[in-house]
Amino acid sequence: SISTAGIIEGINKFTKLNTEINLAISLHSADQPTRESIMPIAKTNPLPELKEAVLNYANTTRRQVFFEYALIKNINDSPKALNQLISFIKSSRLFYLNLIPLNPINGGLIPSDKLNLFQTALDKEGVSYSVRRTFGVDIDSACGQLIVNQ
Repeated sequence: SISTAGIIEGINKFTKLNTEINLAISLHSADQPTRESIMPIAKTNPLPELKEAVLNYANTTRRQVFFEYALIKNINDSPKALNQLISFIKSSRLFYLNLIPLNPINGGLIPSDKLNLFQTALDKEGVSYSVRRTFGVDIDSACGQLIVNQ
């Protein structure tokens, strides 16, 4: 898999390659201002244009696209955020959601306690998704934890 924060130019180039390599996008919000606050790269790669590029990739290659969504307390775990996510993922039958319980980081973002709520809603709406298992939390090496304790 190729994983990207959503660099539109790169996705367009990747589409033309028409490879057997999977594409994964760090989404983390289906709302532009929220996504920008989490991922500053979103300021130069706006969500509507990203969605267009990814839809083009999926339609051209007929390959599934994986979207990563880490649940962050009080940032992207509201009912509104959930509805926006469902709408975004349902844009294509080739969109697949990887729901990620955020790993705890001292002094950083706080993991959401709404994983079950999200799963229930996604199931009800027929959204294709999985919940990522976490490894390495005990030694501060899980996804998002590559930090140095001081």
